[in-house]
Amino acid sequence: MAIGEGTFSESDLRTLRSLVVDGPAPTHGPVLYKTTGMGWEDLVVAGLAYRPQPTS
Repeated sequence: MAIGEGTFSESDLRTLRSLVVDGPAPTHGPVLYKTTGMGWEDLVVAGLAYRPQPTS
């Protein structure tokens, strides 16, 4: 809806994966998170994926 209303463009959108892999979102303007399930599950998975892996 926000894209249709002109508030956001598709280039403003980032996936949770891109935030974990590429780093945090830009700090200008609002940051919104839209989940399609339970947000706490997404955050747990992202936290585990972001955790540094031990080196041997």
